[in-house]
Amino acid sequence: KLLALIRAKLKTIKITADRKRLIWCVCTFLFLGSMRGSEILSTNRVRFDPVKTMCGEDLKLATVQAQGETVETITIRLKSPKTSRSNPVQMVELPATGGWLCPVKAWRNWRHGRKASTVAGKPVFTWKDGTLVTLEDINRVLTVLLPGMDPRITTRAFRPALPSILAREGASEAMLKALGRWTSRTYLHYVREGRTGDWRGLLTKLRELAL
Repeated sequence: KLLALIRAKLKTIKITADRKRLIWCVCTFLFLGSMRGSEILSTNRVRFDPVKTMCGEDLKLATVQAQGETVETITIRLKSPKTSRSNPVQMVELPATGGWLCPVKAWRNWRHGRKASTVAGKPVFTWKDGTLVTLEDINRVLTVLLPGMDPRITTRAFRPALPSILAREGASEAMLKALGRWTSRTYLHYVREGRTGDWRGLLTKLRELAL
């Protein structure tokens, strides 16, 4: 419901279409990937840490066969996840869900409007003037779009969101741990009210959630 509200309010606020598409793309990535904002965004508008910030070479479009159909995906390589000691190489796959919250659609809409390719060694998420999109930028926008929330909604809220929804839908422990890339039962600190090692088993359930 909050994501639907964010989407609706983005259409009404007075910012450029490029900014609207970028912000929505970030939201879909964070939600469907159960990611931390720091895994794809910078903490500074003019400088970035190449070891942490998602750059052009870290994101790829691909198609895979899943459940008898061809599904387009976005694959993101996480370079410095918090669980790097126990799980050093982590890839996040975002499948095209076909609905209003489809990350592939959001990505294509933004990049088509920007009319520019991502560049290896350069952050993926930048404003049109070349400055970097920061965690604080997105947090500030979320405050504008969702005023009066207690607690305040920030990028941190996206990390446990989808696993929490699926937990209420009866998803298995293995499924939830794989979705958030947790290697121990510490995932219980994140999943509220509570995939197999492959997101493809989740595709049907994601679509059932009308995403």
